[in-house]
Amino acid sequence: MKKFIIIFITFIFVSCNLVSTRDPEIPSNNRSNFEVAATPEILFNNLRNSFSDKVVENYIACFVDVSFSDKEFIFEPAIEVASQFSNWNLDSEENYFKNIISIVDEESPIFLNLIETDSQLEGESADYFFDYEIIINSEDKRIVDSFKGSTHFKIYLDSRQHWVIANWRDYQSENNVSWSELKGRFY
Repeated sequence: MKKFIIIFITFIFVSCNLVSTRDPEIPSNNRSNFEVAATPEILFNNLRNSFSDKVVENYIACFVDVSFSDKEFIFEPAIEVASQFSNWNLDSEENYFKNIISIVDEESPIFLNLIETDSQLEGESADYFFDYEIIINSEDKRIVDSFKGSTHFKIYLDSRQHWVIANWRDYQSENNVSWSELKGRFY
C-alpha cells in the first residue's frame, strides 16, 4: 500500500506539473508617469503625461472629484465654438479623451505643450494661465494635427491635499484651431 501511495503522489506531481515553473507574463504596455499632485507643477506634469502616455484614468485624475471636494468641474470653451457645448462635464472630458486616443497609433504619443504665462497662488487655490499646443500624430489626414491657444485653469487643493483642476477656460488665439474645437470634434 505504501508503494501505491508513493507512485500515486509521484504520478500527480508529474502529470499536473505542480512543481514546474510557468512562463513569465508579458508586462502590460500601459506606461504611466502619474504622481500624486502634491504641487501645482506635478498636476500639470500629470496632465502633460496623460497625453503622451494616453492613459484616460490619469487624465481624469487631474480634475476635481466631488468625493473629495465641494467644487464641481466647469469648462468654458473658446467663444468661437461655445455653441457646440452644453452640459459639458467630466464624463464629456473622458469621452473626448478616449476618442482622441482611439485615432492615434499605439506607438505615437500625443504631445501637450504648456507654456506658463502667469500664475497666482491664493492659499488652497491658484490660477494658472498657459499658452498651449497639442500635436496629434494620426495617419488620418482629415484630422488637424495641431491645436493652439491659451487657457486658464483654476485649481484647488481637495480634502486629500491633492491639487486638482476645477475650472477651465479656453481661448482661441489668432486663426489657430483651439483645444475647445478638439474637444468638440471628438466628443
